[in-house]
Amino acid sequence: MVAPQPVPLENWFVMNLLRNEPERAFEITDRARRQKFYSSLTLGGRLLALRWVLHSPENLLPDVARLQRQDLMAKYPRYADLARQSTELSAEIGKHPLTPDNADQNKPFAERYESLLRISQLQEIALHEMALRRDPAELVFPPPLRFKEFRKNIDKSQIVLSFFATSNGLYAFQVGADRFEHWMIERPAKIRADIAELLKKWGLTERNKQVDLKELQSDDWQTIAARIPQQLVKTSRPEDWDEIRELVIVPDGPLWYCPFEALPVSHEESTVPMLQRFRVRYVPTVALAIGDPRKTRPTATTAVVTGRMFPKDDLQLTRDAAEKLESAVPRVQRLPGKLPASSSLIGKFCDRVVVYHDMDDCEKMPYDWSPIQVDKGKPGSSLAAWFSLPWGAPEQIVLPGFHTVAETALKKNGNGDEVFLSLCGLMASGTRTVLLSRWRVAGKSTTDLTREFVQELPHATADAAWQRSVQLLSAAELELEAEPRIRSGAGGPLRGEHPFFWAGYLLADTGAIPEEPESEPAGGAAGRDAAPEKADPQPKKAAAAKAQPLPGNG
Repeated sequence: MVAPQPVPLENWFVMNLLRNEPERAFEITDRARRQKFYSSLTLGGRLLALRWVLHSPENLLPDVARLQRQDLMAKYPRYADLARQSTELSAEIGKHPLTPDNADQNKPFAERYESLLRISQLQEIALHEMALRRDPAELVFPPPLRFKEFRKNIDKSQIVLSFFATSNGLYAFQVGADRFEHWMIERPAKIRADIAELLKKWGLTERNKQVDLKELQSDDWQTIAARIPQQLVKTSRPEDWDEIRELVIVPDGPLWYCPFEALPVSHEESTVPMLQRFRVRYVPTVALAIGDPRKTRPTATTAVVTGRMFPKDDLQLTRDAAEKLESAVPRVQRLPGKLPASSSLIGKFCDRVVVYHDMDDCEKMPYDWSPIQVDKGKPGSSLAAWFSLPWGAPEQIVLPGFHTVAETALKKNGNGDEVFLSLCGLMASGTRTVLLSRWRVAGKSTTDLTREFVQELPHATADAAWQRSVQLLSAAELELEAEPRIRSGAGGPLRGEHPFFWAGYLLADTGAIPEEPESEPAGGAAGRDAAPEKADPQPKKAAAAKAQPLPGNG
């Protein structure tokens, strides 16, 4: 489980294609992704398997794992007692705010967190002992791909487009309720070069480089963008896509840096950006694309982190963004600079986290960077610490300050693994929705986009909420003085429809459906309708986004 196995898995994959067994080959692509993730973990994913079997929500477990939970708790009564203490203490902590309102309350908060941490550390010691014994523990996450079952769960309005990079080539699979196609992509090096050239046309050559307004007013990039889908996707007939509303993408290799959302597609005798034609979301493995049994809660505790998103940026910008989020979403709490416990522990009691902060430690990916940033570099701040007990993480996390090699037009020769493994790590901890930036835009466009997205999450699926947020930004005229990535100077007005401002965001999501609230929570509808600078002329109708196609959605 620890040893990387790409070559034998690739050979197995190719052999099944040669034997004309593409369904089996498709399953092997996900097996290869799972193995890549496991080989990056301590003890090859064995600890992760035990944590999921013993502590994840029961409705996520197959029958064999439920039986394993019963057997392990019976075999290790001391561990079962620690688990009971952890559950009780977590319930007590959950009754209080994430952090104290004033310094006088610091001690009791810190003591509760410290007690939970002590119990969890004892559990982790016991888990390490279990991991070396011959006790079975199902590899629950990422779930295995079983083609026939997977195909039955695909809706007629969905298409899953999956890519698999091997040492010998790049393969693509297109799966729908009534279709299954596969092909080998010619000249993958050309596609990578086109992606890099497209990013250069948008002024993305350095992390902190300001972009000239004239670069964003030029249409030179459109010819390059049109070439990429022609090389990647084989469509039998355009009309076959007429009823498709959602596109789920499983990238591999440099395709993790490809802004699919901005690529042009045919629609009503014209071409439009892909995100206008479809709702788009990503998943790190195919099996995560369909069938998340958990619904998102209508009310959620949202933690907000503020800081500088761009060098020499005004701190007041993100503080104002946090205030606007507080007026638009109920139960928002800002995390202070000094926490009563590590951010990984506090994060387990958040439903949602929004980080308005430049993530300048992304070089430490995949697991040594800090998702919440407040205490980065300190023990318990890294993504690796999120794996540890108590089980759980924010269900939704928004990271608009994330960095990838897309911001330098792929000059650093990234292979996408740092994005893939980071997403797997977040989702393995319990997160279901991740919005991160391939390149950091910062500025008011970023805060407006993310605020609209977050306030719509209780009422729509994540990809519908994101599509709507981009539509609102595209229709608005930008305040260029509030966009630090745009070089100030002479130039006409600019609308938010340019892909530079929204195509850099990657929405990874398992497709959970919102739970309908029995009644509107206090501050809910009123907070959304009263949100400052609301661009939707009929905000109350946005709740129906999950049931009806949005404008421009075909």
